[in-house]
Amino acid sequence: MVYAHRLSPEEKKLAETKVIEDLRVRAADVLDVTPDQIVVRDILPKTDLELPDEVWEVSLGTAGDYNRIVNVTVPSDKVLFIYGIKVPSTSMDGEISVVKIYKGNDIIDVIDLQKTYDGEKYPEIILKKYLEFLPNDTLKIDVYLKSGVTTPVTKNIIVLGFVGEKVGKTLTSTIEQ
Repeated sequence: MVYAHRLSPEEKKLAETKVIEDLRVRAADVLDVTPDQIVVRDILPKTDLELPDEVWEVSLGTAGDYNRIVNVTVPSDKVLFIYGIKVPSTSMDGEISVVKIYKGNDIIDVIDLQKTYDGEKYPEIILKKYLEFLPNDTLKIDVYLKSGVTTPVTKNIIVLGFVGEKVGKTLTSTIEQ
């Protein structure tokens, strides 16, 4: 995958706007409603990815191997688009080197964090093309924790993406249209 992690704030806003527009149309089609009946919101860690809390923290327990941090089936009333990964500098210490994203059992993207890290305080890896997860798709995310790391260890890994769902499911009105 080719990344565009050095986007200006304006370029990032344009990319996010495109993802939101595409998600609204795709979710309306899949959920059989009109686009104005779709709310688009940020992915929430607990609500959408079944992390323990609504905080972007994961506990990793196995060094020198991949740790599964997400394993969720998209509910029948939601569509998810992932457009990147954000790793705050506190977690970008070289201990996490790779993120794998799966649809079902198929790897659909591999993000080599070491190749994209450029010393920014909050590096973001923005994908050139968002990843689409429809109702009943299984989304899995693995991260590789380097050998020699004392475990368990807690790291911040933020999944950049949006959820499209019918108005009233989680929120009662749409965000920027």
